[in-house]
Amino acid sequence: MVDNGVAELGRLDFVLANAGIGPIIGEPSHDVSAYRDAVDVMLNGVYFTIEAALPALLEHGDGGAIVITNSDAGLKSVRVNTVHPCGVATPMLQNEQMEQFIAEFPEWGDYLQTPISVPTIEPVDITEAMVYLCGQSGRYVTGVTLPVDAGFAVK
Repeated sequence: MVDNGVAELGRLDFVLANAGIGPIIGEPSHDVSAYRDAVDVMLNGVYFTIEAALPALLEHGDGGAIVITNSDAGLKSVRVNTVHPCGVATPMLQNEQMEQFIAEFPEWGDYLQTPISVPTIEPVDITEAMVYLCGQSGRYVTGVTLPVDAGFAVK
């Protein structure tokens, strides 16, 4: 569908991912199937919309925008923050497959290098950031995207 739209209109500049259902009323709302339906529509639907559109959005090389619609309920009574680590010294990165990948594609090793020149950060660094956000010191912090990445995001 994206390809057809680009073929007809010339390019894609914006992706507006708007998908929602409300399986929250009545007895069926207590079924696991209601949860799965909600995830399939509101999470997977948005993900696959962006996944399908991203190549066309990036193709022209001069930017664009992705806007995801969320409910107003997502802003009420819950503090939400995100932590964004660079490579963390865990088995996810420190394994034979990753070593082989970097050996085969050394440019990825360069790409993953942080400005502070640490190969990876320690899991405790992420833990401490999360403890801060969840603890007394971070009680008034909300809506923050916190890079714990040795400068990776700004390089």
